[in-house]
Amino acid sequence: MVAGVAGCGAEDKKFLSERRAEAAGYRLEYFERDKVLFVHRPNGEKNGAQFADLRRVLLHRIKAKDSNDGKPKYWWLFDTGKGALETPFFGTEPKVVVEMLRAELPAFDEATALKMSAAFGKDRASSCLVWISDRFLAEMNAKRESECKP
Repeated sequence: MVAGVAGCGAEDKKFLSERRAEAAGYRLEYFERDKVLFVHRPNGEKNGAQFADLRRVLLHRIKAKDSNDGKPKYWWLFDTGKGALETPFFGTEPKVVVEMLRAELPAFDEATALKMSAAFGKDRASSCLVWISDRFLAEMNAKRESECKP
C-alpha cells in the first residue's frame, strides 16, 4: 500500500510518482505471530529483524548532493545495533508502518509518529527519531555522561 495523491498539486504528484518509482521492488513484510520484520529488495535479497532486538526506528533523508544518483532518498531505518534494515519511505503507506510499530513496540506514540512521517514526507525534516527503546536510551545517556565528565 502506498500514499495517495488526493488533494495534491501537479508538483506534489510528480514528486510522489518519482519516489514511488524509486521504491519499486522493495517490500516490507511483517509477521505478527513471530514478531519479525523483513525487507525485500529488488535484487531478491531480504533481511529481517526481531522486534525485540530493535533499538530505534528512524526516518532518514539523504540529500540529493550526497546520494549516488543526485536525487534525495527517503528511508525508514530499523536499527538493531547489529545492523539496520532500510526500506524506502515512499514504498509503504506510513500509516501501515506506524500501525505495525504500535502493535509491537512498548510506549509507541502513534499520533506523534504520524505527524513526524507527514512532515518528513513533505521534506521538512532530514531525520526523525520515531521510537527508541528505554534500554538504548539509557545506554546512550550513560555513554554521554562518561564522555562529558571533567
